[in-house]
This record gives sequence, C-alpha cells and structure tokens, in this order.
Amino acid sequence: MTIRKIFSQFFSYGLPGLSACLLLASCTGFITELDESDIPLPDSKIAVEALISPQDTIIEVVVTRTRTILSDISDFQPIYLNDAEVILSDDSRQVVLPFNNRNRSYVLSSDAFSIQAGKRYRLLVRQGGQQVDATCTVPASVVNVAAYNIDSSSASGFGQVSVRMTLNDIPNETNYYLFRASLMMDANSLEYLSGMVGPQLVRSENMIRVYFPNDKTLYSDANLDGRPITSAVGYCNMLTQYSYNYTDGEGRTRLFKSDPELKKITMTVVNVDEHYYKFQRSLENNDNSNPFIEPSLLYSNINGGVGYFAACTLGRTMLKP
Repeated sequence: MTIRKIFSQFFSYGLPGLSACLLLASCTGFITELDESDIPLPDSKIAVEALISPQDTIIEVVVTRTRTILSDISDFQPIYLNDAEVILSDDSRQVVLPFNNRNRSYVLSSDAFSIQAGKRYRLLVRQGGQQVDATCTVPASVVNVAAYNIDSSSASGFGQVSVRMTLNDIPNETNYYLFRASLMMDANSLEYLSGMVGPQLVRSENMIRVYFPNDKTLYSDANLDGRPITSAVGYCNMLTQYSYNYTDGEGRTRLFKSDPELKKITMTVVNVDEHYYKFQRSLENNDNSNPFIEPSLLYSNINGGVGYFAACTLGRTMLKP
C-alpha cells in the first residue's frame, strides 16, 4: 500500500482580462508516493475506563485497545480485551478483577473489595506485553440535593416531568459535580412466556432517565466556592395509560390496560474527582456536531495508555408519591 501526498502550486501572471483570471486558477502538481513502511506509526495502546465509588455495588473496569491510523475501522466497534490482568489496590490490599463476558468488562462485587471515601487507589492493567497504571483518590464527602423543583405537564398528550436540583457546594476546596435524575414506574405488559399458552399479563419496573439539554450536568465550583449550584432543567416523558383488546390462551377476548404507576423519583449528586471532570470536558471539546471546533487531545491519566481511572461519591435523594 502507498499513501499519496499531493502538493499543488498555484501561479498567477500579470496578464489582462480573462486570461489573467484563468491563469490565476491554473496549477501544476506533483505527486510523491510514500511506502507505508516509511511512515512512522504509533503502536496500539491499552485504553481504560473506570469510575469507582463507595456507593456502587460493583467495581467495573472496561479495557479496550486503540486502533492505529491505518487499521480497519469500518465496523467502528471497540476492541474489547478479555485476556488482560486487572489489579486494583490501596495501601494495604489488592484484588484481581475477573472478566465478565456479559458486560465485556472486568467486574467485581464491592463486597469483595470495598471502596472507601478519602482513600487513594491504584489500577494496574497488563496485556499483550504492555502495562499501564493510574491512581485516583475518592472524594471525602457525599453531597446531597439541598433543594429541588419537580413539575408535570400533559400539554403534549404525554405526561412530561421536569426536574431541577440545587446543591450546596463544599466550601474551601475544589469540587466537581454531576447531576442525575430518573423515574421508576410500574406498568403492565403482555408477554409470551415459555411453556405458557397465549400472552401473559406481566407487571414490571421501568427506569426512565431524565435528560438535560445538551447533557448539561457537569459543573465546577470555580467562582462558586461555598455557594449553591443549580442544575439546568431536565425533562422526561412518563409512561402513559393505554388499552386494547386481545385474545387469551383460551380464545377469549380480554381488555388489556397498561396501568402505569409512578413508584419513585431518584435525584443524584455525583461528587467527581478532577480526572473524571477533565476527561468529560475534553470530550465536550471534541463535539463533532460543531464544525467550527478544532479537535483537541482527550485528557488521560493512564500512564502508558489512554483513558481514565477516576473516583466519585454518590448522594441520592429518593421521593415516593
């Protein structure tokens, strides 16, 4: 394979009228062919994604490998690594995380290795003769929602909920926050279950995420130290009531009703460390939807690789109707 680099030289001449315009647009070019072996290419690197928290029930580490410039990216799928050695440690303990085929990541229950607020942790990953590592410190404090405003509307024909939250910043230290919110609703559905004749009525839980405009949920307390910080207004559509006739397993006509019921609203303040904040900000700086933004390097705290190893605490507030 060769890569063609085409250089163009434009010349203009001081000729009058149309001839000058045509000559201004004329060009001569030459082509230099470079063999692929003559081009220095970076090696593929180990990529790590991990966010640990004392409030999470599992510890999860995603390990992939970057693609080189000339590699086939037609499928745009990550290269998940299932044969890496993933070791998490603090100042007195260490544990090896096993690979989970279902999640395509390395997963361990927090019961086997508890994450503690204020402690420093190290992550070590070995694979294919390469080794990468990173450290992070879990924020010491849990921050909860101090105030909120929840409203509902059905003007569009769907039950829409809006959520806005406020937190009180921890004074005299640098902090970074994420706002999250979700609804949990029960509703009926008809499902065809193995061994059963006809559709069966099933009552199940449905988690509905609250979406914020432009995913505006990440905040810094720069110039806001010790002061309240309020989220943007987030929205979601609730499950609505609907009904129809169906035929059961015995051939009888029955009326199905979805009967949705709101069970709880969960609002979460995520107190994240500097590594996660900087990584997310660098993702925003590479927003492909804006053609006028110049691409920039993604932040990474992975020594010898790319990605992030970060920590957070979760302050959850649950409301039940």
